[in-house]
Amino acid sequence: MAACGGALILLVVTALVRLWLLRRRYAQIRHKLRKSSAKVVLGFFHPYCSGGGGGERVLWKMIQDIGGLCERGFSVQIVIYTVDPPSPTYQEQLLQQIQERFDLLISKQLQIQFVHLHAYAHYLQPAPRLSLLVESYGTMRLAMAALESTQSPLPDWFIDTTGCAFAFLVARLLYGCKIMAYVHYPTISTDMLQLVWERRRNAYNHSLANSRILTYGKLLYYCFFAVLYGITGSLAEIVFVNSQWTRAHIQYLWKWSHWKKRIRLLYPPCRVQQQTAVLQRPRDNVILSIGQFRPEKDHPLQIESFHRLIQKYPEWRGRVQLVLIGSCRGPGDEERLSRLCDLVQQYQLSEKDVHFVVNQPYSVLQQWLTRASVGIHTVRRKFYVPLLLFHV
Repeated sequence: MAACGGALILLVVTALVRLWLLRRRYAQIRHKLRKSSAKVVLGFFHPYCSGGGGGERVLWKMIQDIGGLCERGFSVQIVIYTVDPPSPTYQEQLLQQIQERFDLLISKQLQIQFVHLHAYAHYLQPAPRLSLLVESYGTMRLAMAALESTQSPLPDWFIDTTGCAFAFLVARLLYGCKIMAYVHYPTISTDMLQLVWERRRNAYNHSLANSRILTYGKLLYYCFFAVLYGITGSLAEIVFVNSQWTRAHIQYLWKWSHWKKRIRLLYPPCRVQQQTAVLQRPRDNVILSIGQFRPEKDHPLQIESFHRLIQKYPEWRGRVQLVLIGSCRGPGDEERLSRLCDLVQQYQLSEKDVHFVVNQPYSVLQQWLTRASVGIHTVRRKFYVPLLLFHV
């Protein structure tokens, strides 16, 4: 029995090595076929590139700056891997949306090609169990589908702007791409471990708070995942982070001393001068929340807090307004938005009390920023820097 088990393990390892060699050979052939082109190919792995959130603003600001380089004579081609379905006017409509929502104009000299992976969008579906591992495996499968696609040349640089570190394994080991990443926040952090250890509830955690056994099990699971996350992260050549908080966690998780020197702090793009010009204007009694309608934003807590405020000070009803500005990436976000509207009705609040601004252009965001007196944020220890910049 032991001999059979050993033979089976050897067979599996041999098959994996052969697969790795075949894919590396395939990647080398594709690289050679396009060597006649002097263009540097940059592949951006951003499945929800049309999402309209802060991560998308960073993506398109990077692409805008690359377009500026093209106008100065640099030869660059952009490939964007997205799960959006294709359409004849997809690129035109998306670039128009980017200009309206972020006030970013992309150079027409920049060659942009989209690789549509809508057939594989289910790889990114949330998992009810072992979500970190399952969803990370899903990003690996999506990255493999992206790089196997013959719709575009194989990129020289594989650039991750969504925090999918496990995709590095595919891009680097199987296809020989160099890796660059912009990390908004680590997939796992010591704060997450502390949250489980203290057995506190959050948007993803309900049953653990009442079970010590489940608590210890999840701690082991998180520690195991953190080790894997550190190994995959070390494959990156260049890494940018959006804050000191993120850099501290990335340096802690990715412990290789030679690699830490590659981490660069690059704050998210925000026109601070444009916002400070209106600081002296009179403000309305508006409490402003900015963020995509995702679970970790914890919008229900904001509505509940506003409801308690009105209960405690009923004379403020009609005089103070909570405004939630954000975008919906797809059906999941739209369903959460619908539940938020139901919650507003459940608390017997009206449109004058809680107002939603969804998928609106950048000019609308600016208008609310000039009117609001208070900014509210309920994501635990994440996105402090971008949020503070937005509320300047």
